[in-house]
Amino acid sequence: MDTGERQEKRKNKRFPIKWELPVNVSKDFQCIDISEGGLYFSTQNIFEENSFFDIEIPFANRRVTFKGQIRHFQPGIGIGIEFVDLNDSQKAFLKEMIGLIEYDMSTAKVAGKKILLIEDHDMSREKNRLNLHNAGFFVVEAKDGSEGIKLLSEYAPDVIILDLYMEDMDGFTVLKILRATPKWKAIPVLIFSSSINQTTIDRLIAIGADDFLLKTQTSPEKLIETVKSLLQRKGKS
Repeated sequence: MDTGERQEKRKNKRFPIKWELPVNVSKDFQCIDISEGGLYFSTQNIFEENSFFDIEIPFANRRVTFKGQIRHFQPGIGIGIEFVDLNDSQKAFLKEMIGLIEYDMSTAKVAGKKILLIEDHDMSREKNRLNLHNAGFFVVEAKDGSEGIKLLSEYAPDVIILDLYMEDMDGFTVLKILRATPKWKAIPVLIFSSSINQTTIDRLIAIGADDFLLKTQTSPEKLIETVKSLLQRKGKS
């Protein structure tokens, strides 16, 4: 597969799920998101990059086995797997499954609250996504402010976790857009940044932020607790 094809696959929409899937028949790993191009597993196990797996996916009274190859491995967090050598039947199965998952998410029939996580640091975003997922939330992630705004047009998150200092579009700009847009202005926004002082907090309060956490002083438990508190305060629990 050439670079252009891989870049095209990365454009596939990723949908948060919480399934235990059999890998190589004998071992169940927790899948935390899936697309028509691949999936992401939460696992502490060590694997070699580019290793191959057989992954069994049960859906709609069927069980289909796919061949997957590790495309990135984050020690202590998980592995990103790309589906390879798909036949027409497997492609149709994935398309149907993803379509139903997307429909369920759009009509809020999935369990758990939806979080939009906007963060430009890959490792930090993956860790926080996994922690929130394990707490029962469905997490849609964006790597910068512009992508976050685009995703808002597709999803209706219950809470937005927003980094401040991003290259493409910073958190201040995203927050201004949110509060100026009627359909988004009531969504609770938690500012989650590596640098916050009182001057910054005052500025963010004036724009319309709901809460603030400093990354270096926030445990996973504190992040989850704060998100739940925001949901309760906004009547979304």
